[in-house]
Amino acid sequence: EFDNSNFFAIKASKANQLILYVEANIDDYIENVYLKISTNVNEKEEYLIALLNNENIDIDNKESIILQIETKIIKLSTIDDSELYSVLLENNKLFPSWENLLFDYNNQIIEEEEETESEISRSTIGFINLIQNAEELSKVKIPKEINSENVYGKFWKKLLQKDEIEDQSYDLITKSSPWWYSDLNFEEISDEKIKSLINSNCINPTINSFNSLKEKSDGLNIYLLEKRKSDYFKILDQLTFDSDDLEMILKSSVFNNSDKLKLFNNCSEETVITNSNLKLLSSILLSDNSFVVSDNVLNSILNNNQISIVERVKLFIKNSNKYDLNFIRTFLVNLGGYYSQITDKSLKAKLPKISYNKEMLNILINKGFISSFSEKESDYRVNHKRK
Repeated sequence: EFDNSNFFAIKASKANQLILYVEANIDDYIENVYLKISTNVNEKEEYLIALLNNENIDIDNKESIILQIETKIIKLSTIDDSELYSVLLENNKLFPSWENLLFDYNNQIIEEEEETESEISRSTIGFINLIQNAEELSKVKIPKEINSENVYGKFWKKLLQKDEIEDQSYDLITKSSPWWYSDLNFEEISDEKIKSLINSNCINPTINSFNSLKEKSDGLNIYLLEKRKSDYFKILDQLTFDSDDLEMILKSSVFNNSDKLKLFNNCSEETVITNSNLKLLSSILLSDNSFVVSDNVLNSILNNNQISIVERVKLFIKNSNKYDLNFIRTFLVNLGGYYSQITDKSLKAKLPKISYNKEMLNILINKGFISSFSEKESDYRVNHKRK
């Protein structure tokens, strides 16, 4: 023990003259003996606290003790000199607890316009950025109140808005949050941190939160909507989506088609009718008969040349009962190529021998748009009614 917890060894030695001599010359002892023993790194916490609180030891020597000793202080409040707090934090010589970080916060005083306000220290941020500390902190939920008083509230809200905290540590500590917020300043923190807040239920699912996240970055509002679907579906009529929102909703792997339809029905046609959204809707409509859109949206899909011809033909087949001869003519012209040739009665249009082409030609016969078609070895040949 003399070699690795020297002060404890002397105090426990019962060598009273030695003990008195060391105490009378404590600063010299630290400088010339204590710090010279390279193996002296495991001082008992009680005796380490006594050294750090000893007014007769120079502050530089106290800092050297902290640097050398591996023992961690369990409670920061046991250390009298606030100048040592940053040294303990920066050198990871403090047990990671929210109580310790709050104590440091309450000792960081900034004078601003005659008002006194505490601030999160850089030392605290650096301490949290050590993953082992963030992991330990994440295991403990911050109490909402202590003795009927909200002592953590201001500290915690300020901490959540510190973008200097590394994303991995931030993701861990948000698990400790007992509150959710509608009024965080999202501009101060990265998108990744906002996702951590959403994942840990730190953002209140309100209209204000949805709109604030939309202003911050496209997609975060929809990410919140995915995570808090049941809450937002209760107030769906109060939400407003733009085309980008709808595109993310239609692409989402979290929402099922029933969810997507509810959200889709909350959008204006102007929002819906964009090339990207019509493409996404085309795929959904082909796979899900329960997903119903207006005739105007469906017609926009069928006549949109950004959507594959195969999908448009198959959608036409599924909804052929809706269409008259005028629409069919426009549809075929917009498909282009050999499909547009079907509208020219002077030509004998040839279509590749594919099952969906045969289905479409049978529909055109039933509609009276063509008289028949012939099945050849490699194609179908369209026959028009003779004049």
